[in-house]
Amino acid sequence: GKSVWASGRFAANGDAQAGEMVLRRQAADATPAALTADGGAPGVANQVVLPNNSAFACRVLVVAKETGGAGAKAAWEFVALPRRNTSPSETFVTVSPGGGAAQAPLLAAGNTAGWTVTVGADTANGALSVIGTGAAGATIKWVARIFSTEVVG
Repeated sequence: GKSVWASGRFAANGDAQAGEMVLRRQAADATPAALTADGGAPGVANQVVLPNNSAFACRVLVVAKETGGAGAKAAWEFVALPRRNTSPSETFVTVSPGGGAAQAPLLAAGNTAGWTVTVGADTANGALSVIGTGAAGATIKWVARIFSTEVVG
């Protein structure tokens, strides 16, 4: 589910490239939901997983919509610097705004009280994590588009 392109390499394919990935998830109530490429549980095959010894610069755009025609809608935008040393547990993310804390929407239409997005590190899978949290009584569809500039080595 990830598109990548490059105009060359330093030493190996993928060590200097750009990427783009779409993540999604539908969740009910105020349950935090990790967004993934297949809408399932997070793993090494459905997230923005970093290789060992890498750093990415990412722009993360998130949109959420309550199901139903007139449901509430919201949007978020983040800039993130995910990086991974020699194992998944050594994955770190610096993010703005908020420094990795849950953020209220940048833009919203309707009642989005309690809706937040958190961008951080998934140290189990060595990945960039995007988590949407809705509100009680609401079923929300979450979609994220992640643009990355990547260096490995």
